[in-house]
Amino acid sequence: MKKRFQSRCFPRILPVLAFGLFLNINAAASMVSFYVIETGLPENRLNNEHSIQWENAFMDVFFDAGHIVSNSPIIRFEEKPQGDIFHSADISIMEARNWGIDYIIVAQLDYTSVLHSPEFITIFIYKVNTNEKVFEGQMDGRTYRSTREEYDGIRNIIRSLTRYITG
Repeated sequence: MKKRFQSRCFPRILPVLAFGLFLNINAAASMVSFYVIETGLPENRLNNEHSIQWENAFMDVFFDAGHIVSNSPIIRFEEKPQGDIFHSADISIMEARNWGIDYIIVAQLDYTSVLHSPEFITIFIYKVNTNEKVFEGQMDGRTYRSTREEYDGIRNIIRSLTRYITG
């Protein structure tokens, strides 16, 4: 009688043990905050579609990668700022640390014409807790045939940045 009870009980307890094992695995996600900065555009101009594409792509890619994401409104400068972009854009590392942000990503889109896409894109990734620059890269802007092609191209660029975010 005892043997029969064990054989019925084992198949029922196996899923419970497996589920308990999966609950013990820690799923870590970093909190990532994005800043898109436009340079070379007049301040009184309406929103730029290229900048909005970059902002949306950042949010989509990092959310899909399992991170907690936030952004700030797009910042615009009529001229390219000199020196530290954090100081120019009034980005506070201490405030980010207080909010629990792990990484700050800044995408600086340098425009030379109101009608075209950015001429240069510079991306900075900062790790907030250690106050270190994890990545800095610059690339030439591209002109795309369609909005969809542009969005896919931007997503591919941003997807390559996810490896710098650990969490």
